[in-house]
Amino acid sequence: DELASFLKLNQAENYEEYTEALKHYGVPAQNFVFAARDGDIALRVEGDFPIKRKGQGKFVQEGNTSKNAWQGLIPKTEIPVSKNPERGFVASANQHSTDPTYPYYYNAASFDDYRGRIINQELADMDSITIQDMMDLQTSNKSLFAAEGLPLLLQQLDRNQLSPKQTDLVEILENWNFSFDNEKIAPALFTTWFTKFDELLWDEIYLYKDSINIIKVEEWRSLQILEEEPLSVFWDVKATPEREDRRTIVTRAFLEMEEKLAHKLKDENYNWEKHKPLRIPHISQSIRPFGRYNVPAGGYRLAPNANSSQHGPSWRMIVELGDEIKAYGIYPGGQSGNPSSKHYDDMVDKWAAGEYYELFFMKDEYDKRQPISFTQILSN
Repeated sequence: DELASFLKLNQAENYEEYTEALKHYGVPAQNFVFAARDGDIALRVEGDFPIKRKGQGKFVQEGNTSKNAWQGLIPKTEIPVSKNPERGFVASANQHSTDPTYPYYYNAASFDDYRGRIINQELADMDSITIQDMMDLQTSNKSLFAAEGLPLLLQQLDRNQLSPKQTDLVEILENWNFSFDNEKIAPALFTTWFTKFDELLWDEIYLYKDSINIIKVEEWRSLQILEEEPLSVFWDVKATPEREDRRTIVTRAFLEMEEKLAHKLKDENYNWEKHKPLRIPHISQSIRPFGRYNVPAGGYRLAPNANSSQHGPSWRMIVELGDEIKAYGIYPGGQSGNPSSKHYDDMVDKWAAGEYYELFFMKDEYDKRQPISFTQILSN
């Protein structure tokens, strides 16, 4: 059935045919976007979704009783869909697909709480959007998590405990624009500070990290407690006799951050690129010469340009509909699977720099134009 969906999608000419094609799609659940020359846009969260009780699926349950069985599938007519919203765009970045009024329960290990919001904010603020606007958005290193989290940390920091050198680090953070650009040191300071803060806040959970698999508390919850719950029991560190408060935890985390990075900060050229080197390994994960290491790509997993140490946007594409369709794309690899070819990884550096290639469309098998080889495109 899934194959039938893609075959029909390739032939679909309007929203109705797009919807009909997706009736055949079951697993794995995916977001399918739609756009047409006449201005119709849509997004469907398509797949087979079991009907579950609230919380079901988060924990192990007895399988020998029917009371724990799924209660059928969410009807296709009631899965999340958005068509021609008043705001003028649809967007998806691993965030919740519905608001709390949606009548069916669904869960996942985590949902992104920041990328979706900043993408929606940026699109809402744009007018007469251009190809370059979309390129800038896809490659944006700005993180809403940092924009919301750093001021909360700075507000609780006891600066009277800081040395002049540590005060200089605070100044760097205060002047940061929340963008995880390679040449900046502030992203390394912030992420290390937050990690130390998170470990102190949730010490009751991290206590078991070496003995069992633990589910980390999501970042938004840590920031919520920091902002709204000054009397939470979780501010108390169990390994110490005194009872800490949030100001103590935030300040201690800052001092631990400075101590951890002290040796690296002696290098005046230390920056985000050195702190978080990006690698693109060979699919085998073990043939090191066939991969690329220390790729000069900025970004952060909670920014639109969602790069981490070895994960990131594997395919960027922008399509402009009109009388003649134009499209641009890039991926971190090359057109050849032969490691000895110059085209094995020759797109990696352009991908890292946020550049794109214009894509070639062959209209049909009777296209009279001379086909352009990808080698010719690369040479331009």
